[in-house]
Amino acid sequence: MFKIDVLASSSAGNCYIVSYGDKHFMIECGIPIRDISKKMLKLGLNLNNISFCLISHKHKDHSREVKPVARSGVKLIGPEEVVSQFRGAICAKPKEILEVKGCRIISFEVNHGECYCLGYAIEHQGDWLMFATDCRLIEADLSKYPISQMMIECNYLDEKVGVDSYRERRQINTHMSLEGCIKHIQKFKSSSLKEVYLLHMSAAYGDTLISKVRVEQAVGKDVVVYVAQERGGVCWWLKEECLLKL
Repeated sequence: MFKIDVLASSSAGNCYIVSYGDKHFMIECGIPIRDISKKMLKLGLNLNNISFCLISHKHKDHSREVKPVARSGVKLIGPEEVVSQFRGAICAKPKEILEVKGCRIISFEVNHGECYCLGYAIEHQGDWLMFATDCRLIEADLSKYPISQMMIECNYLDEKVGVDSYRERRQINTHMSLEGCIKHIQKFKSSSLKEVYLLHMSAAYGDTLISKVRVEQAVGKDVVVYVAQERGGVCWWLKEECLLKL
């Protein structure tokens, strides 16, 4: 399976490093390049080790550092409006199959309000990783892929969000709730699923423990659930089993 490290996962910025064999790729580059480099160094890596970078959409908390990442020689893959200006970049198109550095990459459109946004299914030697963030709904049929690892948005709890303010209405219309996350996991879940990574949780409207417990209950004991945690600029995966902690 893929090894997944989280450098940042919040509305302030997002960045993940995915490793397979002796190769590595990045998903999102939405934090300052100096922070990316510093955090990668702790993993024993630098940008020269990155084969390519997948970008979901144009919002700065996901694409902020496309220029310095591209200048470092990393191949960018993402929506045309984000990557087309960079030499060697690949403009991802839904359902199109890309072959890059030993990976098959299939992009699919997700619903992020008025902003065009892509998710990705990535395959290497029979292992499938799904990535979908900043979205309310995934309409693509991903059940045909034997997904072993899911990286999926779990932004807010329904009970914490009202409809009185613009911010709350935007949250509902452009992001995925815990209940929506569970429904999508169940929709795409197969016997191959081994790990679920919950991403992009709102500090104001999300709850780490509740989200982890409910997803664990939904997927069963054979699937490990991780939650991206961030505090004081440090980000890590919460992975201890939480079923007995509520």
